[in-house]
Amino acid sequence: MPSLWTIDIIGVSSRHVRNSGIHRFLSAWFAESDDEHANPKCYSLRERVDGRDGVRIVVGIIDDRLASLIAELPAGHGIQFGERPGRFGTVARAPWCTQTTTWADLRADQRSNQWRIWLRTPMTFRRNGLDQPWPAPFQILDSLRSRWLLGSGTPLIEKDAVAQLARGVAVTGAELSTEDCSWPPEQVFGATGVVEWTWSGGRPAEEAGHCGAATVEQLLRLAEFSGVGAYPQHGLGSVDVEARRTDPRHPRR
Repeated sequence: MPSLWTIDIIGVSSRHVRNSGIHRFLSAWFAESDDEHANPKCYSLRERVDGRDGVRIVVGIIDDRLASLIAELPAGHGIQFGERPGRFGTVARAPWCTQTTTWADLRADQRSNQWRIWLRTPMTFRRNGLDQPWPAPFQILDSLRSRWLLGSGTPLIEKDAVAQLARGVAVTGAELSTEDCSWPPEQVFGATGVVEWTWSGGRPAEEAGHCGAATVEQLLRLAEFSGVGAYPQHGLGSVDVEARRTDPRHPRR
């Protein structure tokens, strides 16, 4: 089941806790193989809050096995951040789950047709070594399609149907800025801000391979657990989604 977990790490200055170090700690705790380390992840670094004596992180998980492992992380577990002295932190208490849902709940049709997607941390998509920070419907929906399959083991929508689904989404608002981000292993440019989508595709035909606005809604609900785009395990692509139902002819009302 998709879930969010909070972990407090103490005894180390937050300036010494890089997101890459958090990723290294999580991948070691999850005992990732070389192939798993190189492939898309079933977890994301959703949030971090820096304190005077450590850092609080929120981890999104979409795999039951990883959720079980994070629940077993004991208080007092040590974490080395880098090789220099003074960069050793400790898990303050056992992680606790702050939110959970089921794949069936994510599939429930809430009949929304407009969504505001808040990009809380820089979001980008990588292609041939190039950053693409524009949060285009196709890139976001295809990213979430792959994570749905990765986490649940069953497809919500086939890859071939994503382009048609994305064509039914109108971008009806955007307030964005581009940020230079050094959290991942390589420097990237990502978008932050908010983008508004409104479903304009009408009712899809039976052979379309998707359920129109309902499929968009289902995928976007997963985003808060999985992250979107490149490097969610390093804290990129953390989003919140606000959904509502509106008249698509007058999306501002």
